Amino acid sequence: MTSRTGFALFLTLVAILLTSALIAGTMFRVAEHAALARIATLRLHATQSVLRDLWLALDDPSLAALRAAPVGTVKMSSFSAADRVSTVAVTKVDTTMLWFVAATTVRRGRSEARSRMAVSAAFDPGAGGPVVRPIAGAAWVELY
Repeated sequence: MTSRTGFALFLTLVAILLTSALIAGTMFRVAEHAALARIATLRLHATQSVLRDLWLALDDPSLAALRAAPVGTVKMSSFSAADRVSTVAVTKVDTTMLWFVAATTVRRGRSEARSRMAVSAAFDPGAGGPVVRPIAGAAWVELY
């Protein structure tokens, strides 16, 4: 009787150990997936932020001064908030063409995501004023 009781106790302990190992493995896997989802969300936030900054730079009325500026002129602007830092550089590469490069870094806790994008744009001659429009086609480029 005692040998059977000892064997049953041993099997019960092994079953408890196996169950706890399976539960711990599941918890670690869920934590890993949550961390990946947090990083992916930060990356998406950084990409959306850099796109917003590029569109704001395209709509900036002070770009009219770049029309008369010499080729190679660079106009820089920067924005800092609680969780993100953005920089936009506008370079005049031709008499009518501009090159916009924006970079954004988003930080939350220990996680950080960066995104850089560029767009080619030109002064619109038919707009009646200094309007900058993205060049059709492959004007948008994601930089790494």
